[in-house]
Amino acid sequence: RNPMVEDDGVPVRRRMKRARENTEGPLIFLDVDGVLNCAASRAAAANLYLTEKITWEQKLAADAAAPSLLTNLVSLIQQTEAKVVLSSTWRLADRTRDVIEERLRASNIEIIGVTPEATPSDDCAGADGEFSPEVERAIEIMRWLQVECAVESPWIAIDDMDLVGEGGGRMQAAHFVHTDDGQGLTPAKAEEAAEKLLAQRGKEMLASACGDAGDCQGESDSRVRREADREGTASANYTVAVSTA
Repeated sequence: RNPMVEDDGVPVRRRMKRARENTEGPLIFLDVDGVLNCAASRAAAANLYLTEKITWEQKLAADAAAPSLLTNLVSLIQQTEAKVVLSSTWRLADRTRDVIEERLRASNIEIIGVTPEATPSDDCAGADGEFSPEVERAIEIMRWLQVECAVESPWIAIDDMDLVGEGGGRMQAAHFVHTDDGQGLTPAKAEEAAEKLLAQRGKEMLASACGDAGDCQGESDSRVRREADREGTASANYTVAVSTA
């Protein structure tokens, strides 16, 4: 079987390109190591390979995603209807990219795109002036959003690297879920990701309904004043609080 061609005869790259054209809706920028796998799952796969109980290809597939962590991703996507953009270094080689695509596709998760590689002209230096993989990853994610995303959509990045604390100010906490390589995407982290995506969707719906934040504030102000008038306190000073968090 040609790994570059699906069972239905559609080349993998063509399917990914076609899927990438539809970028509306919530997006997840997905790391693999430390998210879909963890230190323990990789060690278990390595042990099976070294004792000749599995082949190298089977080890690679096991490395790609631990079943329990993949289940947490499936639950997250079912809850939010998010689409996946691969930001992991697994995207950089055809072999590893095909493995992770196959593992996700088996769980009905389609990768709609991959982030671009940072270029030599990109400033990937951290606070110490040295190369920072966190800054590089943040740059690649933001570039994908700028180039590929036709509309402004809710999005998050899930990564075991600290893209907020070490990302050079390019990543906001509202768009980031920080996992631990020792645990990966736990149910708690998946829930955090869902909450952040749904919070962004709520803001998007509010903006659409009101036109802009100013209209919402005006409507709130008018409503409070009308209520006060009915109670005979039209001369009161009004304080209207509008959440912009």
